[in-house]
This record gives sequence, C-alpha cells and structure tokens, in this order.
Amino acid sequence: MSTTKIFLKAEVDRDEVSNMCLAIAKKDKTFSWRIEGDYLTIYSPNKDVAFKRGLLFVKKYLVKYDLGFNVF
Repeated sequence: MSTTKIFLKAEVDRDEVSNMCLAIAKKDKTFSWRIEGDYLTIYSPNKDVAFKRGLLFVKKYLVKYDLGFNVF
C-alpha cells in the first residue's frame, strides 16, 4: 500500500476537501482517505495510483491553492 500526503495550507477549506473526498469515495470504492492536522492522506494500492491521485488533486481539484504532494 502507498500513501499520498498533501499539506493543506491554512487557506485551504478543509470542508471543501472533505466533500470532494466523500464524493470520490462514493464513485471509487478503492479510494480511502483522511485529514489529520494539516495533511490530507490518500491511501492507494501502489505508488503509480498514489502518484496519479496526488497529481489529480493538486492540478485539478485543488489547483487554486498551489499545493504539492509526496508519495510514500
């Protein structure tokens, strides 16, 4: 299992992020996530999927916040 960690800056609306994740999880049963402190953690079956999910979040869903991500 791999994880994607996205640091959520202070200006990021955590409710907005949570609602996005809930909507994705309804459509994709393999999508697992949680927000802890200042980080959104997304769980994926492998590093390739983890990278793609991180890229999708920072380049499409959260693009207005100019965020980065790490895959572990």
